[in-house]
Amino acid sequence: MPVKYILSDKQISTRMNDEEMILNHEKGEYFSLNEVGTLIWAALKTGEKTVEELEKLVLEKYDVNPEECRSDIESLLEELLNEKLIETV
Repeated sequence: MPVKYILSDKQISTRMNDEEMILNHEKGEYFSLNEVGTLIWAALKTGEKTVEELEKLVLEKYDVNPEECRSDIESLLEELLNEKLIETV
């Protein structure tokens, strides 16, 4: 069964211009996401998502190499997990 990702309750976020601004309220640290990261974050706001679901969403909107897309999504998810901004279910 594929791993699913959800937003953590340790964060609050808001959109400013074309970027998502995220506060880890336990650490008091802010993070910002670029346009693609913001698209992924918006998808996670709607509920649990797999890497495959996120990849499909990005590939539908952007003309990018599928292998590079998947690698970039996995890197972003790993960083968000490490910062405790998302969780696995």
